[in-house]
Amino acid sequence: MAKTDTESAKITNIDSTTVSAAVLGDMFGVSDRRIRQMAEEGIVARAAKGRNKQDVEIVMTDMLVAFKTRMMNIPSKVAPILESRDAVFIKDRLTCEIIEALNELKDYDPRAFYSEEYVEEDESGDEQEDQK
Repeated sequence: MAKTDTESAKITNIDSTTVSAAVLGDMFGVSDRRIRQMAEEGIVARAAKGRNKQDVEIVMTDMLVAFKTRMMNIPSKVAPILESRDAVFIKDRLTCEIIEALNELKDYDPRAFYSEEYVEEDESGDEQEDQK
């Protein structure tokens, strides 16, 4: 079978090339644990996890602007409903609106900050950041 262009491309500058510990271990014929040990010893360089600072700022800014907008819209959304209501009803309704807005904020998706190679699922199916 013929190789595709990407399979046969020769890399001449590896300064910007990043591979996982498992791939590097396969290349050197050692375990990925040994590669991590070599990184701790300073023998191989470990790439920083996640995305660069501008990507994180963009995601956080978008998330916080949406949250601020949601919070600022609460008064105009609930004012007509709260008109002529007692204090207990007003407090309960405002609390529900705030909790709803906070629940949107808590739905943090780690994939927004990390590439999929750094996000893995634990045994319960929940996602967690890779702490290697």
